[in-house]
Amino acid sequence: MEKTIVVTGGSGFIGSNFILQWMEQEDTSVVNLDRLTYAGNPRNLLSVSSDPRYSFVKGDVCDRELLRGLLQVHKPRAIVHFAAESHVDRSIEGPGDFIQTNIVGTFNLLEACREAWLDSDAGPGGGFRFHHVSTDEVYGSLGATGYFTETTPYAPNSPYSASKAAVAMLTKSLAIEWASRGVNVNAIAPGVFRTALNQELLDDTERGREFLLRTPMKRFGKIEELAGAAVFLASDAASFITGEVLVVDGGFLASGVNQ
Repeated sequence: MEKTIVVTGGSGFIGSNFILQWMEQEDTSVVNLDRLTYAGNPRNLLSVSSDPRYSFVKGDVCDRELLRGLLQVHKPRAIVHFAAESHVDRSIEGPGDFIQTNIVGTFNLLEACREAWLDSDAGPGGGFRFHHVSTDEVYGSLGATGYFTETTPYAPNSPYSASKAAVAMLTKSLAIEWASRGVNVNAIAPGVFRTALNQELLDDTERGREFLLRTPMKRFGKIEELAGAAVFLASDAASFITGEVLVVDGGFLASGVNQ
């Protein structure tokens, strides 16, 4: 059977870069599930839209029946989960959407995986991977000096970061539960990467200099670097890694400047 991966939110800034890198490096077919909200742009993937290995499904991760059908048809070897409501300011204005999409939507996706494969012999068996892309915001606000690490205690202080922290904890618990069945479950916590929404802030001379001085690498992250970390975790090279939250940020984590 042809190997396939499912990418949720693949038309967004990070997801589309992941798909482009994945298709450059792997033969695996990609199914992109995206609701095409404010963050999704089909033009991001025009270069692969006619590739027979790529297919697009317009849909919502909160639609459990859609998810069940998608997994039954494609039986993917991995799911890379980017779909989420994002940005702190938006979560303060409308927290309900963040709880529904980020927590309930992720839970629906995990339940669909469990029902399709872990409770039956219908799935791909050992070697299946589930990777959730989180945020550095789960660690709270950084002071004037220092930096956070993967062992820093969670201290979310917005509906956005709280929803992501909940899903990261769910990721860790399922990694323990599913490890005996050969399933890898991990998360990635991105740091500061240039996007259309934070460009003005990062280009501000004073604020931008402040961020860079507190970043060990003395530069902002490139989206290709973040996508590359996700490609690695979804590949066979990461078959022994599970239950981890990989911080991809150059050592700097700051509340309020997120992807």
